[in-house]
Amino acid sequence: MLCATVGYGLNGLGSSGHGFSSDGYRWGGENIIDRYGSPPSGGVGSNIISTDFDDGSSSANTIGGSSPTPVEFEATTGSGDSGGPVLVRVCGEWVIAGVLSGGSNNNSTYGDISWWTGTAVYRNAIEARGGVFSDGVCACCFPITGNCLEISDAECTNLGGSFEPDSSCKDIECDAPPFFASCCLPDGQCVAYAAPSTCLKSGGDLIIGQGCSAIECDEGACCLLTGGCVKTTQGSCSFVYQGTFLGNQTNCVNDDCLLTACCLPNGDCILAEQLECLNIYQGIPESPGTLCGQTECDRGSCCLPSGDCLFLGSESCQASGGQHSTYESCSETDCSQPCPEDLDLNGSIGYEDLIQLLSVWGRCAGCAEDLDGNEDVDYEDLLLVLSKWGPCV
Repeated sequence: MLCATVGYGLNGLGSSGHGFSSDGYRWGGENIIDRYGSPPSGGVGSNIISTDFDDGSSSANTIGGSSPTPVEFEATTGSGDSGGPVLVRVCGEWVIAGVLSGGSNNNSTYGDISWWTGTAVYRNAIEARGGVFSDGVCACCFPITGNCLEISDAECTNLGGSFEPDSSCKDIECDAPPFFASCCLPDGQCVAYAAPSTCLKSGGDLIIGQGCSAIECDEGACCLLTGGCVKTTQGSCSFVYQGTFLGNQTNCVNDDCLLTACCLPNGDCILAEQLECLNIYQGIPESPGTLCGQTECDRGSCCLPSGDCLFLGSESCQASGGQHSTYESCSETDCSQPCPEDLDLNGSIGYEDLIQLLSVWGRCAGCAEDLDGNEDVDYEDLLLVLSKWGPCV
């Protein structure tokens, strides 16, 4: 476990020792706790924290069974550091794990062993005097929902979460769920939050992005990219054939898979064969079997509040909070925000922008409210909004 140590004692280089040099400054460094229990020096005690001062050589690796590789700011202690703390990181905070008792090398050169008396066995006495111990309740990320709870390691494991011992929920952002999927089993049953491997091993069809309440596990017509048609389930149609599913209990009849939505240059939509759409109407054909009601033909550049640009239809753009320019490509559109502090895009910076910023206070990577781009919505962003208060010019 990584630890940190600080003190006002003598200082110098590991190669030559401290040379009895003292400047009155508080120095700090880090090391790896190589042993907890009885001291390696042969002294007494069962709650002793020990480190050795490594330089990469076996001769300096004086605590048996530990790694000789030094950490980035490898350090030891010196005369005058006694009584100082050794700190470890628990749930995103540095806490005192022990109090320095001594060292093995008078000059504090490489190979020096430092040892601290651990505080854990004195917990009752410390708490009786107002001290507070970490209870080991840290961040636990849940892969299905992406949510974070502060619970113990055992509780996190039992609930299927990922325990983050060095963080609290305010310190991290749990990964968004990699998928939200349902599985249609061969007997017609649907299983929600299905793992892909389990679904496929069961002979099922994985349907990503929809819950069981929104689908039926029946077969239907699937229009292929080549214009053909097969009867299969919705999952197989989308992820095996890359086709367009016409609906449960539909059949491959007539010319359902020959005709497709054709977006005309004026934004209208008609049903036509793909080559007919391209060559006669100079339109843009969708996948075979796609109906006009299933597509948006007024696609263009969509400037999002973040300043990014996506090529979307007007409805999708509006749902994303963006500003739409029909028939323009993103390369033709300048989505930079003249007033990024104008979060609600109403032409002025006011209380609504302030409220919007405060509503997402804290870690918020990629948010429009993170005006300084440090992945946190904090006081610096608040000051930027207040500094531009009034009309956006």
